[in-house]
This record gives sequence, structure tokens and C-alpha cells, in this order.
Amino acid sequence: MNHKNFDELISNLAIRQDTYIYGPTGTGKSRAISDAAKQLGLPFFKKLVGSQMTESSLLGYMDGHGKYVEGITHKPFTEGGVFLMDELDNGNPNTNLVLNGLCDGELAFPCGMRYRHKDFVVVGTANTTGHGATLEYCGRNRIDAALTNRLVFVSWPLDEELELAIALEELKRFPNGELKNKTVEVLLKDIKKLRQAVKELKVPNVIISPRTTLQAVRKLAVGRSELEILQRVLLKGVDVELSKKILVQAQSIELLTNYLDENKQWLKDILTETQKKSILLDQDLKANPI
Repeated sequence: MNHKNFDELISNLAIRQDTYIYGPTGTGKSRAISDAAKQLGLPFFKKLVGSQMTESSLLGYMDGHGKYVEGITHKPFTEGGVFLMDELDNGNPNTNLVLNGLCDGELAFPCGMRYRHKDFVVVGTANTTGHGATLEYCGRNRIDAALTNRLVFVSWPLDEELELAIALEELKRFPNGELKNKTVEVLLKDIKKLRQAVKELKVPNVIISPRTTLQAVRKLAVGRSELEILQRVLLKGVDVELSKKILVQAQSIELLTNYLDENKQWLKDILTETQKKSILLDQDLKANPI
């Protein structure tokens, strides 16, 4: 099963249209590009972008003996292939401008002028639309309009049907476990409620992505407790008071409350408006912080 916007992506690559794919982390953007390249029979190249990325890592350089050492773009640019700039909005804006030349028809490499192969295509992935940092993605940079003007944008939102399909597929890796498909479906409903609560409360630096879902499924499949999943996966790094607010906002989360052991009854209490402010509850939360 593919993402709901996969057809749009593959149609762009089929006509060798340079593309910018943006959406939340963990939604399978990079994997989709690799799969699309495979389907089209094109070689796939990937460069993870960071602020320290250099022009020479892209274009190559001449060594001390006058020999050209290839950068990652030389082969796809001259012979064809899909070149992925992963996390493009995390890069140095000046170095990213090398892509301007790659998106055009010709570019001077250290070994001389080279011309774009008819089967070369550039794809950038990002968590933002290129306008700079957001609440969730605070380390992202603004991307120069001269570059984004060369790229067609494709939105890549969270696809809940795909998320469930991937979670059920992941479950097959644990054939001896007791976790059933129905349990995973309930887990996904709980995760959806928690995700919405985090969004409504505008909680910074907490993202419950499909990647998070897979982490939760793996823990359940090997018999780890639902409480541990809340603490270490879904609400990791969240303090006690904010955890209470998120759980109250989420209201009833079926799987992650029904299966708690008796010593953690306080978590159910969080969901009860009349009990959540009790002294006993506060004591339990301090003794068992999330």
C-alpha cells in the first residue's frame, strides 16, 4: 500500500520534474521516493542535508595529483537517476544553491562543464514549506526562492490508512507474540486521540508520527506494558503536569488504560475529571512520573 499522494509523486518523476516534498516527520517521504525510483527503473542516490554540508561533497573536488574525486551528484547528473536531498530545509542556504545548477541544464563541476542527463531528476524532502522554522521544527532554515521556484511542491501529510497498514505489516515480524491485529487497531485509535490532543494543546517538541506508532507496536509485540509505552514512546520527555493535560484532553484511550496493572490505577484517574485534582493522584504522579 502506498501513500495517498504517491501517484502524484511518481507522475512528477516519470516526466523528470524536479520536486519538493514536504510533510511531518516519519510519514515515509524518503522511502516513497526510493520506491518510486525503483518502479521507474531509475538509480537512486541520497544525500542527508545538514548545515555543515559542503559544495565539494555534492560536486566533488580535484585532489593533490590533479585527479577528480567525484561528488555524489556527478554520476546521476551525467548518467541519470533520482537524486534525493533529504531534509533539504535543514541545510545551509548557500550550499543548497548548488541545486540551482543541478536543476538547470548544465553545471560546472571541478572536472569541467557537464550537461544534465535526460533521466536525471532532483527531489528534496522537508518538514516545512521552506519558509523557515516552525514550532515543531525549530531548527529548520528558510530556503531561497530561486531554488523553490525550480521545484514543484507535493504535500505529504500523515496518511492514517497507510499508518495502520504498515503497523499491521510490522506485526508480522513477531509471529510468536500474543499481539493481535485487533489490538493494533485499538492502539492506533488511542494514538490518534493522543496526537489530536497534542495538536490542540500546541505542545512543543512532541510529535506522535507513524514512526512512533511502529515503536509502540514493537514494544507491545514483545510484551512490554502499555504504561511503558506511554512513558517511553508516546509521551517521552513530557513532564507530569503536561502529561495530565494531554491525557485529559485525549479523554478515553481504550487500550492504554484498560490493560494497566492495579498499581497504576492513577492513570485511569487522570481521565476522570472529578479525581484528577485529588491529593492522592498528585502523590502517585510524583512517585511514578511519566
